[in-house]
Amino acid sequence: MNWTIVLLRGARLPAMGIAVALVIMWAAWNMRGTPHGAAFFEPFRWASLALLTFALVAYGYFMHRLLRWERTQGDQGCVRCGGPTGVLQTGRLIRGNQLSDFRRCYSCGKTSPDA
Repeated sequence: MNWTIVLLRGARLPAMGIAVALVIMWAAWNMRGTPHGAAFFEPFRWASLALLTFALVAYGYFMHRLLRWERTQGDQGCVRCGGPTGVLQTGRLIRGNQLSDFRRCYSCGKTSPDA
């Protein structure tokens, strides 16, 4: 199993949230000396702290699920490759038929029906 791919697929949204929050914090820090910049970035500074906190909690939740999968205490793995799976997603509604709920594998990228 390629752990680099697992981490890239599972932690991409928290990583983007952390990057956006850090860019906003950097811009607010650099613009604090200008009168318009300080007034403009003041609300964004608190929003970036909230975004950073949320992204860190999301990354912690991903790592918690990954460690539970390694210890075989969490969700079952992928039916194809045995890798860790993501969160439960609802199935699509196609022509009036509800498809089954599924989880996407972090290793192979394919979907596995939820048991």
